[in-house]
Amino acid sequence: MSRGHFTFYLVKPKGATMDNYTAVGIAEGFIEADNVEQFNQAWQHLIDTGLCWQLQGWFGRQAQEFIASGRCTSPETVEQRNKRLHDQTGWDGDRQG
Repeated sequence: MSRGHFTFYLVKPKGATMDNYTAVGIAEGFIEADNVEQFNQAWQHLIDTGLCWQLQGWFGRQAQEFIASGRCTSPETVEQRNKRLHDQTGWDGDRQG
């Protein structure tokens, strides 16, 4: 039986101001956030990347609380992501030709 595993990349995507390691570190408290804005940015990063749903349950529960309270926003839908990418780069989704 094979065991699944996750790969976490520490490289920041173009335009990103937060990476996975830093976001997790701020959320767990082993990296101190410079201010409340950076703390919220870390949680928004975990939500937007979906990482909070892949880690231990506490991350997902905390993310749901932050979304419900308005501190963070829900992750983008595929349609929202495609529209944002199209607006930013002219990318036209998965269309061929």
